[in-house]
Amino acid sequence: MRPMLSPIAVATAAMTVVGIKLSMMAIAAPNWVVGETRHLTSSATFYMDVRAGIWGYCRTATIDPNAGWSSTEFFQNCFTFHSPTKTQKLSVCEAYQRGFVYGTDDVRGIRLPVGDDDDVHRIPRPPSSLDDEYIKRFIEKSCGRPGVVTTVSATTGLVAAVFAIVSFLWSHVMQRHANRCELATTHALLPAAATMSLASVFSWLYQSSDLLDPGHIMAPFQLGSWVYCQLIAAVLFTVASISVRHQIHRHKEVEIYTPDTAHIAQKA
Repeated sequence: MRPMLSPIAVATAAMTVVGIKLSMMAIAAPNWVVGETRHLTSSATFYMDVRAGIWGYCRTATIDPNAGWSSTEFFQNCFTFHSPTKTQKLSVCEAYQRGFVYGTDDVRGIRLPVGDDDDVHRIPRPPSSLDDEYIKRFIEKSCGRPGVVTTVSATTGLVAAVFAIVSFLWSHVMQRHANRCELATTHALLPAAATMSLASVFSWLYQSSDLLDPGHIMAPFQLGSWVYCQLIAAVLFTVASISVRHQIHRHKEVEIYTPDTAHIAQKA
């Protein structure tokens, strides 16, 4: 007879699944750091909403009507670090190697040489805008080892969690003698998932440190909500791991006091 899921097993599975969903959404969403810059021109005011994640960044330009503009307009573009898109012939890293940064601080989305203030398409920056040096350092880290570490840590943690829930559910549809091995596998994978998820957050803090520098008023950026979701996922994986360990101990007790071995335990 196949054992039914106990309440503690259901809770363990639920925590793991929720952690997986949070981790998946955190990886997919470019919302690990967010910020807004403001640009003034003779005809309009531009507000730039910049959101970055482990795979790239998105910017939304809002044009407020002013002196000739009859309506508010929105422009949104996303740029990936390591792979081109339909609107992006080169990846951010490839473009940066050629001396260009995709429209993070330029409102019109023109691919501008880094630090080229003589370009006729560049809109002058007010003091509250993001400095080229800071976006350059962020892109250098995102295209270098810190970016690789963040991406690998986040994806490895997610993969480990997926294998953990598969192993856990499999252990509860197998016969009792197979449960202990499967639970041990789950118990090994969940701490790995928690550790890698936490590592991705710390790696990201270093990767985006130039944007988050509180001593630099020209970089009004802050951590996005999905960083905290990744932390919550790590906590859920940790609690689920403790729960699995408790189930393993209970499984050992059941094995000791089965009818076939109870007399041995009593003699001992």
